[in-house]
Amino acid sequence: MKHGPSLFALSLAAAFLPSRVIAQNQGESQPQVEKSPQQVSTLERNVAAPSRALELQVATGYNQGVGALGSASGAHVQDVAGVGIGAELGAGYRIVPRLFIGAYGTAALFTPLASESGVKAFAGGIQAQWHFRAYRAVDPWAALGTGYRLFWESPPNESRNIHRAFDAVRFALGVDYRLNPEFAIGPMVAANLALFSPETSTSGTAISTFLSVGVAARFDMFGQPVHPVLDTASR
Repeated sequence: MKHGPSLFALSLAAAFLPSRVIAQNQGESQPQVEKSPQQVSTLERNVAAPSRALELQVATGYNQGVGALGSASGAHVQDVAGVGIGAELGAGYRIVPRLFIGAYGTAALFTPLASESGVKAFAGGIQAQWHFRAYRAVDPWAALGTGYRLFWESPPNESRNIHRAFDAVRFALGVDYRLNPEFAIGPMVAANLALFSPETSTSGTAISTFLSVGVAARFDMFGQPVHPVLDTASR
């Protein structure tokens, strides 16, 4: 009987299998290496968030208005004003990392459609902002507010016309890139629904919309930065 090849194959298997099992066990027992901060993506990087802080906000960007002004002549915003540039200043209290409550003020200078005239607007009110990812470097947020608006048009060789409106709703969206607990910057867009008072008793309330797109920055001072791990442990 010939047993040479079979015995040789069995000997190889017996020598190989134990070493294979040992290698697998060693691989399973090795702990997983955690990613270093440099390997964590920008979207997922943790940052301490401001809390109980005085917050100042500044923004600037493109402005545009459309809709009726409530004037006796039936003029619309787009009849007297083109594109504009605006600035915004806000101040308030960052109650907790996710919630801000405060006031805002805006000013915009528009391109006049009539030569030698001027068009500008001022608005102010109160607002609340909610931060969806307060403990991440990239933090989307939404704001809801209400306020009052003044719209100036100064025709050449005529007295200026001042139109007054109630900003029934101000809605804003933005994304903060937080560099540290005290400073964040990012893009934002805001829209205001303005209800202008009619200049005559026969006309109804005039509705207009003002849109702004730009860059906003926020500064948090005198607060208590909260780390996400500490915030989770306190719950």
